[in-house]
Amino acid sequence: MSAQGLRRTVFWREKSPVFFLVPQHSPRSQPRKSAARDLIVELRKTNHSVCEISEVLKSRGTPLRPTAVREVLKCRGFRCSPSSPR
Repeated sequence: MSAQGLRRTVFWREKSPVFFLVPQHSPRSQPRKSAARDLIVELRKTNHSVCEISEVLKSRGTPLRPTAVREVLKCRGFRCSPSSPR
């Protein structure tokens, strides 16, 4: 018997073989985004870009990447503004 055949036999001899594993779920809440949500919206209303908002959050001690800022703005119904030229 080959090694693969032996593995199959051992698998099927188990009383309750595991066919599907239960996936691990990610956390439902995102505390950093929740804490910064109001400030992100306030800064966006004053025409700050996503990168500028990210830098302001970083300076205030709540670092969020531009991607996370975009996600918050998208959930609140804002369109993404182009990045400011450097």
